[in-house]
Amino acid sequence: MPKKSARAPLFSAKDESARPRTDRASALSKGAGAGGGASSASHRWLVYADGASRGNPGPASIGAVVYDESGREAATVSRGLGRGTNNEAEYQAAIAGLEAALELGGGDVELRMDSQLIIRQLQGRYKVRNERLRPFFERILALRARFGSFSMQHVPRERNKRADELANQALDGG
Repeated sequence: MPKKSARAPLFSAKDESARPRTDRASALSKGAGAGGGASSASHRWLVYADGASRGNPGPASIGAVVYDESGREAATVSRGLGRGTNNEAEYQAAIAGLEAALELGGGDVELRMDSQLIIRQLQGRYKVRNERLRPFFERILALRARFGSFSMQHVPRERNKRADELANQALDGG
């Protein structure tokens, strides 16, 4: 288990306001939609996700960690994917992390990743031009509609160390 240190609350207003938003991104990130979001969220989850690929394409893996409101690690994902690109692995890590949060009961979720491309595609700021990424993108759209609320944030690599550790652990066969 990682060493805990004193830090700001996981779900702070500062984090929310720091995210650049467009009208489309705001509408998408609310998680509302036909047959989707939970009506009363009783859980709040923070999901960090990271994908890894050596060779791009090459051997690929994913890592994700789900934290509860108090900052405790509630679930982890660490697994190899076979051959793939880094962006494919990044998307699959996000999917695995969101699925883990749903298995814990859903509610409200914030996804944090160090992949600026993936976050900006999910925000609607970038188009998904690579057709191999489209199914992963569509899967995340479907998943986020199942949460009471959904937000996302690009974070520096240094703030995504646990997910990176899990991805590399799987890539190294550990």
